[in-house]
Amino acid sequence: AAQTRDLAEALLQDAVALCCHFFGNFAIQHLLQFGTAEQQYRCLRTIEQNIGTIARSPSGVSVIEAAMQHTCSLDRLWLARAVVQDAELLPHLAQTRHGPGVVSQLIAVLPERERERACQVLVEAGAELRTSRYGKKVLASLGSYCLGSVDAGNCCASGC
Repeated sequence: AAQTRDLAEALLQDAVALCCHFFGNFAIQHLLQFGTAEQQYRCLRTIEQNIGTIARSPSGVSVIEAAMQHTCSLDRLWLARAVVQDAELLPHLAQTRHGPGVVSQLIAVLPERERERACQVLVEAGAELRTSRYGKKVLASLGSYCLGSVDAGNCCASGC
C-alpha cells in the first residue's frame, strides 16, 4: 500500500507532463480510474488548472476523456467549465481524434445557458471545423446537444 501511494504521489508530482506524454498519459488515466478519492481529486484539479496545455496535446485529450468518464458529476462540470473559458480550446478539441466524444461529454454536463454559449462558440468556428474530419463530426452532432440554441439549430439546418 505504501509503495502504491508513493508511486501515485510521484505521478501527481509530474502530472502535467505525463498527461501530455505518449505513454505517460496512460498512467494518469489509470490514476483517474483506480486512484483513491484524494488522488483523483488532486489529479483532476491539476488537469483543470492546466487545461490549456493538456487539451492541446493529443495524449492530453485522452486524459480529459478519461476524466470525463471516471470522475463525479461535479468534477466533470468544473472540468467542462475550465475548457469553455478559453474560447479557442473547444474548437481545438473538436478537431482532435477523441474530440467528438470529449466535446459531447463536456457540453452535456454544462447547465443550459453555458451549454448554449459553448454551442455558439462551435457554430462560430464552423468554417474552421469543416476543414477537419473530426470537426465535421462535431458540427453534425451539434443538434443533439445544442437543442436549446437557436443559432446551432439554424447552423445545422443550413448544412453547417
